[in-house]
Amino acid sequence: MVCDGVDQIRRTVRDQLPTGAHHTRLVLSGGVVSPTDRVDFTQLSLDEIRAAVEEAEAASRYVAGHAYTARAINRALRLGVRSIEHGNLLDETSIELFKQHKAFYVPTLVTYRTLAAEGPQHGLPTDSHRKVSHVLEHGLRDLELVYRRGGEIVFGTDLLGGMHVHRAEEFTVRAEVQPPIDIIRSATCVAARLVGLEGLIGEITPGAHADLLMVEGDPLQNVTVLARPDKHLRLAMKAGQVMYLSALALLVVCRASGSRSGRSTPEPPQQSAARRTRPFHFTDVPLTGFFMRVRFQQSVWQRSCGSCSCTRAWPSPSSAEGRRA
Repeated sequence: MVCDGVDQIRRTVRDQLPTGAHHTRLVLSGGVVSPTDRVDFTQLSLDEIRAAVEEAEAASRYVAGHAYTARAINRALRLGVRSIEHGNLLDETSIELFKQHKAFYVPTLVTYRTLAAEGPQHGLPTDSHRKVSHVLEHGLRDLELVYRRGGEIVFGTDLLGGMHVHRAEEFTVRAEVQPPIDIIRSATCVAARLVGLEGLIGEITPGAHADLLMVEGDPLQNVTVLARPDKHLRLAMKAGQVMYLSALALLVVCRASGSRSGRSTPEPPQQSAARRTRPFHFTDVPLTGFFMRVRFQQSVWQRSCGSCSCTRAWPSPSSAEGRRA
């Protein structure tokens, strides 16, 4: 939404937050893909930024900010903006302000590599494409600066349209600067702190949502396994419900279940049918050094897989979810 002046800013934030908005995001500087402004423009006055922050805080929400240059970043942090997206042209004073105000830095580095390689074929104007190299060369340097100074870093991408398929490659880009564990934290527990959902998302603890990924490989040794979900992802669970289960993971779980039960042949159909109301269990199922202890009951079609005695919780093949699977 385009706003001009303090009154319009206040009115817009007041209108949007009660509708369910989780936070307000301000454009604090020029952008890369925008054709008519330079990256070093500052887009809002101090009073306008202050007004947005005051209204967000009054509603127990926060303000995020699109910004590139140190000037745009620093004026926003001093006024209480909680997170800065992009931030490719920050400086040492910016890092001190991030730490002083307990704000979060959200670099989006894969965006610029992808825009440089594919932007024109996806409709990026020539003038915008020229801006990419300017912010690209500073991105990793600034990420390393913030990381070494102990700033709070959150995982982000910001890819557009057809380039969305590259978003997981942010893991690969960040691996040039950060250790795997810190990249994983930026996408989980640190991100949860930013959005105010610590204890509910980004961790596997009692009372948290059961949001889980199972991958083949050890991301603590090679975080780039997370950059290729098409190759390495075996299971995705959201709030305790399986959203994706690869054929390999299905086989591993089935065989583990059959081994625990002590039976190597399928149950008779009547026994299998009798088990359909029982919860499905993943218990200490090994997959390349990782272990999961999850127990859940799904209100979806359940069947015996036919190769062991387990009961499979799996979307009905006649449902939209089943067809996608």
